[in-house]
Amino acid sequence: MKLAKWIDMDIAGIPKIQIIAADRLHSYERADGAETGQENTAALIHHPFLATEIGDGDFLLLEKTTKVQACVDAGLEHLPVQVCSSGEISVESRRLGLIKFDSDDLVRLCSRYPDQIVLSRDGGQAENPPAGFLTARFEFDGADPISVYLRNSSQIGCPSALENLFDAISEKGRYVPVLDRRRRSDVIAGAALPSGYVETPAFSLSDLKIAVTADRLFPAGLLDIRVNRRVLNIDYPTTVLRSEISIDEKDLFLSDLIALREQNRRTSFYHGQVFLLNH
Repeated sequence: MKLAKWIDMDIAGIPKIQIIAADRLHSYERADGAETGQENTAALIHHPFLATEIGDGDFLLLEKTTKVQACVDAGLEHLPVQVCSSGEISVESRRLGLIKFDSDDLVRLCSRYPDQIVLSRDGGQAENPPAGFLTARFEFDGADPISVYLRNSSQIGCPSALENLFDAISEKGRYVPVLDRRRRSDVIAGAALPSGYVETPAFSLSDLKIAVTADRLFPAGLLDIRVNRRVLNIDYPTTVLRSEISIDEKDLFLSDLIALREQNRRTSFYHGQVFLLNH
C-alpha cells in the first residue's frame, strides 16, 4: 500500500456517507458469483460501498456488485454508502487476459453474428470504427493485433454484440484482469496462462446509468471505476443494520460513529494515492 503524508481530518470535509436502502442500489454489471457468503456472519461492514445518484432516490452502485448481493441475501436491507458526484468519477476499460479462448474461437464467433461482430479487414490498424460500431482490440501470440467491430447502434447500455462476445469467452474459458507491465510482461491475476488479450471499448458514466434504466447490464469485470476520494474503515455494525430501527436512526448512528472517531483522534487523511490490495 502506497501512502503519502497524512494530516488530521477535517470532519466537515469528509465525502458524503449515508445509509441507503439496499433495493435503491442498482449495479451496471451482472454479479459474477465470486463472493463466498462471508457476509452471513460478518459483524462489521468495514468500508462504505461507492455509489452515485441517478434520480428518484435511486443510486448507481459503482463497485462490488456480488458483495452487495451477498449482503442482501444475508438479510441486510440497508447498507452504508459513500455518495460520489459525477465529477469525481472516472470510468476506464480494463485490459483482460483470455483463458482458453483463441483466434479461431474469435473467427467462429464472428461468423455466428456477422451483423453484430465484424473482423477488421485492415490488419487491425484502423483507429475509427464504422458508424454505429465500437472497437475491441485482440492480441494473440504469433499474430498481428486484430480489431473487432461491435455493433452499438442503439447506444442503450451494454451492446448485444459485447454481451455475445463475453458470453462466448465465458462458455469456452474465462477472462481475467491484467496488470499491464509494458505488454511483454503482463501479469495475470491468479497466475493463469493467457491464450490472448483483449482491450474492450470505452464507456462513460452516462452509459452505465443508461444500462441500469434499460436493464442492459454489462458483463462483470469489464470496467474499472475510480473516484478521487475514498473513505475507509467505518466499521459499521451489521447488528445495527439488521435492527428494526428506522433508516434515519441508522443514518444518525453513522454520523455519531464518524464524529466519535474524530473526537478520539482516530481519523486520518492521506494526500496522494492509496492502494488497498485486500479489502
